[in-house]
Amino acid sequence: MLYTSAFKGEWMPQSAVQLVLIENNDVEQGSDEVLKFQPLRKLLQIVGVLASKQDQRGLSLYRGSTEIISVYSAIGNRGKTAIALNLALELAKKEKRVFYLSLESVSTALLQFQGTGSQQFSKWLYYVRQSAEIAAVRLEQLKSHDGFLGIDYLYPMDHLREAQEMERGEAGLLIDTLISSGAYDHIIIDLDSSFHPRIEAALERSGLIWWVITNDRICYCKTSIVLSDFTYKDQVKFVMNKFTGFQPDIYEQEQFLIAGYLPYIPEWKHIQSLEQLLSLRIFSDQVMTIYHKIQTEDKGANTWKQPC
Repeated sequence: MLYTSAFKGEWMPQSAVQLVLIENNDVEQGSDEVLKFQPLRKLLQIVGVLASKQDQRGLSLYRGSTEIISVYSAIGNRGKTAIALNLALELAKKEKRVFYLSLESVSTALLQFQGTGSQQFSKWLYYVRQSAEIAAVRLEQLKSHDGFLGIDYLYPMDHLREAQEMERGEAGLLIDTLISSGAYDHIIIDLDSSFHPRIEAALERSGLIWWVITNDRICYCKTSIVLSDFTYKDQVKFVMNKFTGFQPDIYEQEQFLIAGYLPYIPEWKHIQSLEQLLSLRIFSDQVMTIYHKIQTEDKGANTWKQPC
């Protein structure tokens, strides 16, 4: 509700967003006052920012906490995106409000969201470099909804240069904006196998990090090396993907505590669409089994062997 001070009264609904139009230049910084005489485009932008802030203050009175789960690996091609999307899908089926965020340089999820919102990430980065407050409002306008998955998402970055130039603060602002909106029970973040600043921003905000490993010596060695210098060990839960039934002796389970195992799916060697990754109950059911197991465990640091 936009009004001048002369019209303010007890009759006004308390639940409404209320902004005051001021005719002079004495607008108090941080207040809910708006200068009346200014270009319409600028006026509407300021109204949008202030209204969003009031809305979020109201939401904070009753919103629950948002769980952030990042899916990470020390090495590429371990199945991070399949795991992240299956987890998002299954949580959405349980009527949870889920946001899927890909911070990969080149995302496999482009196959699922192809053509639905190209340039969303580019536009959001443009806005955040102009004003963090305006970017927060624009994010609500830019995000999309996938009816098949039942989740919201921001179309993944489709320019490698954008990913490389994205700063830690920008990635952090994106995640913080999603959290402060109060709109989601879960944010699932699909990460690169790197320590780029945008990846660090996601890791430091994650309540849980699903660290994907496979039962081979290359993955074991890289995981050991990266983990030895990893800052966020307390959030890590190891998930073994492409499991064929042979016990992973190479990880020496007394030192690498594996939270769960996901089966090797031969049919996924020739993937044509991501729907193929989301239609096998044996895989998605096991993803949720691991999720529930992790939720009931005490969070704590994993131990590991010295680098090979």
